[in-house]
Amino acid sequence: MKRLLQSAIVLLFVVLLTSCTLSPAAAVRREPLLPASDGEPVNFEIRQSVHWRDGVLVYYTFDTDQLDPPGVTHECGYSAYVQRGLLDWHTTSGGGICRASSEVTDSFQRTGDSGVGDTGTGAYGMVTDPAAVEVRVTWSDGLTDTVALVNESYLVIHAGQTSVERVEALDAAGTVIAAYSLQ
Repeated sequence: MKRLLQSAIVLLFVVLLTSCTLSPAAAVRREPLLPASDGEPVNFEIRQSVHWRDGVLVYYTFDTDQLDPPGVTHECGYSAYVQRGLLDWHTTSGGGICRASSEVTDSFQRTGDSGVGDTGTGAYGMVTDPAAVEVRVTWSDGLTDTVALVNESYLVIHAGQTSVERVEALDAAGTVIAAYSLQ
């Protein structure tokens, strides 16, 4: 009887463990924030993540052809703020931007900003210029943050409810080689 009880406990533990989402990225893969559409995203990729307070901001990209106008491929960049629950991680807030592929002509792609819980704002995007090594983000409160590109992308969090005014791609010498205004 004792062995049966031990086996049942081990089995229950294994079932609970395998049903849990063990990482913020896995939570986003399981239940990503997506635009309202009928289709599944393609080319889904987690670009990077940043720890913030009691959670993690995850930046991910995907393509879809289910937005208006239908049949046109849209390139999307989204961020999701993920927090740890009792047994797993879950998405609490976030958002993103999608642009028709034909509209993407500059060095900045899938660029946007979104709230990070109620304590910060995240800026995210991709920079395709091969000379770019970092990005400087200018916030609406006048402060700036400079971060290195990782996986052709940037992700930075700023304290407070603010917005991104400008993003500049910098080369290795710190020279601005491309700029993008979100306002």
